[in-house]
Amino acid sequence: MAEKIKTAILLLLVCSSLFLTHQLWYGQSPAQPLAEDIYERIEVESPRPMEEIVTPSRIIVYQGNSAYQFRLGEEDFNSLWDINSTIMQDYENFTVANEDTVPDSLSTFAAFYFKPPLPVGSDQPWLPGMEYLPVDIIKIKTYENDYWLILYENATEAELTFNISAEQVEPLLTAISDLQNLDRISYIELTDNIVADLVEGNLSVRSSLYVPQDPVYLSNIMLDPEVIDRDNLLRSFFVDLNLARVIEEKEDGLIYTDGEKGLRITTKGLAYSAPRLEEGQTTISYPEALLNCSNLISHHGGWPDDLRLEDFTYTSRNNGSNYTASWQKYYSGYPLITKMPTRLSFNDRGLIHYSRSIYSPAAPLEEELFEAASWSEALKTAISIIALEHPGSESDLRVERIQLVYVVSGSSSAPLGVPAWQLIINGENIYLDAQTLEPFQGEKL
Repeated sequence: MAEKIKTAILLLLVCSSLFLTHQLWYGQSPAQPLAEDIYERIEVESPRPMEEIVTPSRIIVYQGNSAYQFRLGEEDFNSLWDINSTIMQDYENFTVANEDTVPDSLSTFAAFYFKPPLPVGSDQPWLPGMEYLPVDIIKIKTYENDYWLILYENATEAELTFNISAEQVEPLLTAISDLQNLDRISYIELTDNIVADLVEGNLSVRSSLYVPQDPVYLSNIMLDPEVIDRDNLLRSFFVDLNLARVIEEKEDGLIYTDGEKGLRITTKGLAYSAPRLEEGQTTISYPEALLNCSNLISHHGGWPDDLRLEDFTYTSRNNGSNYTASWQKYYSGYPLITKMPTRLSFNDRGLIHYSRSIYSPAAPLEEELFEAASWSEALKTAISIIALEHPGSESDLRVERIQLVYVVSGSSSAPLGVPAWQLIINGENIYLDAQTLEPFQGEKL
């Protein structure tokens, strides 16, 4: 009897297996199959046009023996760049200069430095009739009553000179003359000769580094972390939120993941990753990639004022290639440095990685301004730190960056912007408190 029951059960299982296999192969398809990665279009803000994506890293204006620096977050910066940008969009009135007619003793009265490079020529807004050229520096030079606009590309050392008329450059001349009565800090360009006596050994300076030669007075500032619409943010990353698992962290952090990509949101910002896209390739040109990065940040949180595209690089590996864009928030011409940068990587398959941490000034603290330590004191302190950490390296040093910044410090509930000197020497990034020259450790960021 028991054997008959076993045989019946076995027969039932075989029949069930055959039926289910038939349904799998020949049964009805789901009434509405889901398309892969069809995202709801969330319009946080309209993507920026090319004219607003790439802006100068700094503008230097020369008046007599003095140089004045303008950076994002300063009202004069925007007006100077807008004027020069408009001048360069009028290509029909530009003529390529004959080298034989350009005097040797030209004087520069304005220089625009770019990182990332400004895409000029071809179908771009600037000089659209000329051949395409990624431009790192634009200088406007003069001799007597004649003017020249000169484009420089660092990679190939290309240089292109145009004649421009006094009428074309008049708006810029007027804007610069209006700045003469402003109480501004003057700057000097660092050279190997200027820093030669600071340390023993070989100390070289990367080109186009400017430091203040007048005293700089600063104070701590209170900051507010960015508040992002969480619902819109989630819908911009996930096709179906019902498929996303939510993990709560101890310190108010939330992690959303659907098994292929993940998004972590905290009070300090967000981090997103889609590792399966890393093996994709990117085939679009540099200008197209710039527009794409504008679309991505506009779609995933927005591009607020005084946030500048600071770096844009192409990376190729054995299993894939991608573009990486990095942004930097500015306050009154000084960068706000956070521990987690605002950065994204993408290729033709989509967004691979994205981190975002943006703070905005709330108000200066009610305390007196203090005089920041000089650039030379900051440089000597940084070199002494390198000497302690890497004995022997001080005999051959390369200064790659030196600038005043605000370091985002303090607690998450009361973040502060603390003035600091940022120096990059031999590739090593050093932050020094601008008042005490004490180094910032990682836990203070």
